[in-house]
Amino acid sequence: GFDYWRWSRGDAAVTFHNPQAFALLADISFGLKSNDRRQVVVREKGRELWRGETVRDLRDVTLRDVRLEPGDTVWRFTSDHPAEYPPNGDPRQMAFSLRNLEINIKSRAVPPPAAK
Repeated sequence: GFDYWRWSRGDAAVTFHNPQAFALLADISFGLKSNDRRQVVVREKGRELWRGETVRDLRDVTLRDVRLEPGDTVWRFTSDHPAEYPPNGDPRQMAFSLRNLEINIKSRAVPPPAAK
């Protein structure tokens, strides 16, 4: 099959846009790959959503019941060390690649409890 991907030369961001006037619940899946062993952390507004190690083989990740508020939700992907040159002689540095990002909208999210 097809493999859709983008590589990052360092930290990166992905923005999800919810055009609805209400929050949605979704399962979000993606793959991560790097040319070396490194830790990648995914955060939203400073809150850690996922942390894991990448290697030369594709690492599949699925985050379930992600709440997407109306408007933009930004995820920040950070790596524990700088980008490096790949072993194939490519002159471009790479930290990691994000592959096959999929968003599966499940339902309208239940509103959070009202503050007292």
